[in-house]
Order: sequence, then structure tokens, then C-alpha cells
Amino acid sequence: MVRPRAVNTPVWIAERRAELHAWAQQTLLVGRFGQPEDLAQSSLFMMTNPYTTGPNLVIDGGLLLL
Repeated sequence: MVRPRAVNTPVWIAERRAELHAWAQQTLLVGRFGQPEDLAQSSLFMMTNPYTTGPNLVIDGGLLLL
């Protein structure tokens, strides 16, 4: 299972976008929100690695570590 957290998509509220990006830069360990490409790479890994079985892959830029 791929479990994304904060991902930069058009669903975001446009007027809060700058505020949310500033929060991500200051708070997340990687300094940015995830991009759809980050999720695509994670999903591709899960589908193509035959030795990976049953994990929960959290894609959150380090949010859970805070």
C-alpha cells in the first residue's frame, strides 16, 4: 500500500498555496511537498520489485518523524 501525505496537486486551495509551501520548507525534513512524480516512482517500485511483499510505504517527506 502506498500511503501519500501532502502532495502538491491542483486540489490545494489557491489562496493558501504560498503559506503551505512556506510551512513545508520550514517543517518537512525534505523541505517540500511531494509531487505526483514522487508517488508514481513509489508505485512503480511497489509493482516491479518482486521481493517486496505487503508493506505500507508512507510517502510524506518525513512528516511522521516530527
